[in-house]
Amino acid sequence: MKSLIARFLSMPRAARWLIIGTLAIAAYFAVVEPVLDATGSINAKAQGQLEKLAVAQRDSAAIAQAEGDVRLGVQRFGLVLMPGQPQERSQALSRCVNQVLQAHGVRDVVSTIKETALGSNTLVSTLGSDVRIDRLVAELQFEASPETVAAVVADLERAPEVASVSRFQIRKVAAASGAGNSKAAPSRLVKAVIAAEAWQSVRKGRSR
Repeated sequence: MKSLIARFLSMPRAARWLIIGTLAIAAYFAVVEPVLDATGSINAKAQGQLEKLAVAQRDSAAIAQAEGDVRLGVQRFGLVLMPGQPQERSQALSRCVNQVLQAHGVRDVVSTIKETALGSNTLVSTLGSDVRIDRLVAELQFEASPETVAAVVADLERAPEVASVSRFQIRKVAAASGAGNSKAAPSRLVKAVIAAEAWQSVRKGRSR
């Protein structure tokens, strides 16, 4: 080892610098560059993971918002039954409407029921080309207090049998009218028109 050092020191300065430069270059390619490459690869992977985490965080926030909207919607409007067979759904809607009206003491109700096609939407397309979705609409007209009308609408919205309250009109009744809900003072009576609808699946070709 000493002899090698002595030989190195006895060389001309240019030769010594040449050897030192060669060793430095060799050390760079043997050690430093692989370390830099590995560091760059690790940084790239870390950046990719950070981007994935950022996307996941945004997605989780959106999912949480959507879940909150769904929970709020269920709280306000209740669950909705999928379209069912015509007779079964008609009976279920009539039973639900009668129960809600009786629960709030509403009498003298004028009721009509009609069927109309729901039209083209995602729900219709998922059930197949041989099935159509009909709207079974129960239109109710009655007089009651504003509080009673609001309670009836709220209960209908929450009922699974009711897919939608598609129409709601309210107007004040003349003070001289004594019809309607006897629990309310005549001067506070309002006339309500409410359309509660259910959805039924019908094989195409069946007449309404």
